[in-house]
Amino acid sequence: MLPKDAHAVSGLSAQLGYPMPESTVRDRINTVLNQPGHEAFVAESDGKIVGWIHVYVAHIIEAPHSYTEIGGLVVDENIRGKGVGRELVKAVEQWSLANGFDDIRVRSASKRTDAHAFYAKLGYKLVKTQMRFEKSLNSS
Repeated sequence: MLPKDAHAVSGLSAQLGYPMPESTVRDRINTVLNQPGHEAFVAESDGKIVGWIHVYVAHIIEAPHSYTEIGGLVVDENIRGKGVGRELVKAVEQWSLANGFDDIRVRSASKRTDAHAFYAKLGYKLVKTQMRFEKSLNSS
């Protein structure tokens, strides 16, 4: 993934319900590319970006060892089920192994049952369910 991919990445993200301005996506891509332990890949078909994935290294104090985690994965809704997602996951698995990490994790919202089936088919196992809490620190 490169900053010039921001328009396509933004459009794909919106398909999953995460609309973000292209300028914000470009800034995020730059941030990711300039941080050690992060990588992002795109998939192309006929010169058009049809999917993307982000992976990062997680150093958690209470975990017995560091691991990688998929931060985001989107495949164009018009071509899902054609192997693009599988290839993107394979790319981050290879990147993880090449960087010395044997374990990879992914989180998926409870409502995304198609994603759950996708990851299970790739050999990922459900190990826990959890709730996420948020708080805005800039309340007006």
